[in-house]
Amino acid sequence: MSRIGASALATAFVAAPFMSTTAHAQAVTGSPAINAPRAVAGGLFVPVAPKRVADMQTGKRVLAGSTKQINAANATGVPSNGTATAVVVMVHALNPLTSGSITMWSGSGPRPSASQIVFKAGTSTSVGVVVPVNYFGRLSLFTSASTYLAIDVLGYYAPASTVAVTETPGPVGPQGAEGAAGRDGMHGADGAAGHDGAAGHDGARGATGA
Repeated sequence: MSRIGASALATAFVAAPFMSTTAHAQAVTGSPAINAPRAVAGGLFVPVAPKRVADMQTGKRVLAGSTKQINAANATGVPSNGTATAVVVMVHALNPLTSGSITMWSGSGPRPSASQIVFKAGTSTSVGVVVPVNYFGRLSLFTSASTYLAIDVLGYYAPASTVAVTETPGPVGPQGAEGAAGRDGMHGADGAAGHDGAAGHDGARGATGA
């Protein structure tokens, strides 16, 4: 079996569909952008440097019917203080013995009846999933069939009020066309009268009479 490494993340992330599991992710429309924080209804997506938080590709496969707890807060930037409500993970089911499915949830309460990942015997499958986490940033994973597993964290969701977003201004747009000339303004009031001018010179003396 060939191991899947972090270099395969980008291709898998684009190719795999996103599936939401609870109300934490129901506001997400399409795959969340991974290059910048993005506001969505009910929260904000915060990307982190992709990091593998579970690598079960060697030794024995994860047994069918088993449940594993994954600490998603191991990924740089994912908080473990109750701020994160859900994480975006890439789940790799590798060379499964039989066909089966994987269910992921926060670990709080019973396991959901619906699974997010379905795979076929002998076929490796990678799927991006939005999964709710508990207060400490952990989640639970159940597999119905025996398979090797790897899990990568790509980011998390948190209430918008807890995340500072720095907006980068866009480039300056082209100058618009010159607007039409405005209407002439009203005639102004007459100005004050000027000062009297200086007296003129005396005229020339007249001729002597006859």
